[in-house]
Amino acid sequence: MDFFKGQDLARRNTRLLVLLFVVASAGLILAANVFVSIFVFMGLPSGSAGWADYFTTRQFLFVSAAMIILIGIVVLLRWTQLSAGGAAVAEMMGAVRVPPNTGEPKLRQYQNVVAEIALAANMPVPGVYLLPRERGMNAFAAGIAPRDAVICVTEGLLDHLRRDELQAVVGHEFSHILEGDMRLNIRLAATLKGITFIGDLGRMLMWSRRGSYRSRERSALPFIGLGLWVIGALGVAVASLIQAAISRQREFHADASAVQFTRDSAAVADALKVIGGYLPSTHVQLPEAREFGHAFFGAVTPSFWSWTSTHPPIEERIRRISPRWDGCYLERPMIHYPKATTGADTPEKARMAAAALLAGADPEVVLAERWEAMSGDAPPADPDNFAATNESPQVLGDGLVEPLVACAALVALFLSRDTEVRVKQLGLVADANLEGLASELVHIERRVTTLPKNDRLTMVELACASVRQLSYPQYQNYKLLLKAIIRADSVIDLTEWVLFHLILHYVEPEFVRSVSRSPRYRRLQQASKQVSCVLSLLAHMGRGDPELAFTAAAQDLGLRNANLLPLAECSIADFSKAVDDLSLLFPLLKPRVLKAMSIAARCDDETSPLERELIYAVAAVMDCPVPILEQ
Repeated sequence: MDFFKGQDLARRNTRLLVLLFVVASAGLILAANVFVSIFVFMGLPSGSAGWADYFTTRQFLFVSAAMIILIGIVVLLRWTQLSAGGAAVAEMMGAVRVPPNTGEPKLRQYQNVVAEIALAANMPVPGVYLLPRERGMNAFAAGIAPRDAVICVTEGLLDHLRRDELQAVVGHEFSHILEGDMRLNIRLAATLKGITFIGDLGRMLMWSRRGSYRSRERSALPFIGLGLWVIGALGVAVASLIQAAISRQREFHADASAVQFTRDSAAVADALKVIGGYLPSTHVQLPEAREFGHAFFGAVTPSFWSWTSTHPPIEERIRRISPRWDGCYLERPMIHYPKATTGADTPEKARMAAAALLAGADPEVVLAERWEAMSGDAPPADPDNFAATNESPQVLGDGLVEPLVACAALVALFLSRDTEVRVKQLGLVADANLEGLASELVHIERRVTTLPKNDRLTMVELACASVRQLSYPQYQNYKLLLKAIIRADSVIDLTEWVLFHLILHYVEPEFVRSVSRSPRYRRLQQASKQVSCVLSLLAHMGRGDPELAFTAAAQDLGLRNANLLPLAECSIADFSKAVDDLSLLFPLLKPRVLKAMSIAARCDDETSPLERELIYAVAAVMDCPVPILEQ
């Protein structure tokens, strides 16, 4: 599955969305002008000129400007709210974050599945969220970019799907992350809110108090509201068509991507069969979910007309994956929750309902499965059944799921071998305003330093997922500590740059709102200087001929006039600036640069751990899926 072409398609769909939004807004403006002209005419004495005579240029400009300003303000406010990050979107809909050290078996399994798919997709582990007490089987991914993405599923999905079927649904949502669908979904929700707001305003005016009938203005409010409601209803119809036109094909593509991630087409088909044979299906009760319905795995509300549905029929999705399907669904015993409705009524009630579910978390029985495998210990028989070990229980008992342990593990990566510098770094840790960090560092340092370098990336990804659980003040102190440790020897080497940028890129969006920048470079030739800097540094890192490695990579990009830069011109500052500029490439150019970097790294017949980490760091800064790299 070509996720980079998927990203480009998402960008084209965004342009289509803008065009449809302009057309829909123009239609609403015209309808509003017609309504105002009729309203003015009805208020005049009989025998006056026809209503069309009151459709004046001045009136048209006034009404149009008012509509444009109103719609623009609503779209801007909604975009600001939704673009705050995946966590903000999930919490707005009543979802709750699943704690890393939860003791609930089904939640541990859910976390493991998300981590597995993240490793398969070569991307950081996203935040894990749950919509509690929702019987419908559904899921969604939210965020602006992979670095601030979250995965959220309903409790009904966890209760009724087997592990392999849950993997299929999570893989489907990862496709939306990698293909740029999340940004498209947020833009879609924001623009559609601007269109439907007119109807919402009209509904409020229709039910407002008329007050004194002697006041013409007050008595006219319900009639104005009726007109706006009719106009808004037309907007809702257009909005539904826009949602359906853009969303349906993306769902087929995501189903196919789920097959690629899981390598199990039967599991993807079975997940859809279970949902198809389940009475609540994919219905989500929360009202907030309806506005964001196009981002879910399945339709949150039933649609009577297929051409207005945001998702293809379940039957059609199954047959795309399993053409020989016999038409029989899979039935699972329905679980009834204590709540009488099919879901929580408000986000606040949803969070309260989740308290009991998450309160049973027992950190003493949690073990980081991947960490245990990296440490050379025998894996447990059940991949979702964690148990503490006798050796170094403080490390293995909590593992990287504990934020403080994860923080200590990342600090250990930056400790110097020079005695004088190391003493200074340890003094910084002891003086840091992070209680318990120094003692955790003592326990975990040996395991980090003896960890195979090829596994260091995996450890960073898993640890970053736990560091995101810190409070904002704790993170600020931790970030300042890392910077001080790196600068302790007054030199920033390449390894420190790579690891710090990976940590920063994976953790920062949890605490600081991501700033989205529009692509600038349509052609690689426009960024040839930056590409040359990155490829030159990689060429000098290898054991082979730098000129040969650079030439092979440049030829793959079609940069015939590019020249190998001396190592002195590839400083950390120059390299960092070049990578930051390359993040402004158009989507289809980014994987070409990563592929060329891989060619330069493999020119000596091997890719060292540092070269591999460097490519991952560049991919992270560019918000681009990482290609499979040979070690």
